[in-house]
Amino acid sequence: MLLLALMSLQSLPISARANVSGAKIESEGMDQGVHFKSEMEAYQKATLSLGVSYLGISSAWLLTPLN
Repeated sequence: MLLLALMSLQSLPISARANVSGAKIESEGMDQGVHFKSEMEAYQKATLSLGVSYLGISSAWLLTPLN
């Protein structure tokens, strides 16, 4: 019985993913003869996920930390 359970666990697909997003834009230019320089920055956000599937039954967990 234990051997059968261990053999079936070999086909247990587990997937993990991480997604990180954010941006920083620096620009320079001239407007009506005046030089300008600007910076824009978006907050970095991260999401972690984990999925498990077994015998056609799937479960997924998602972690999105607060900034």
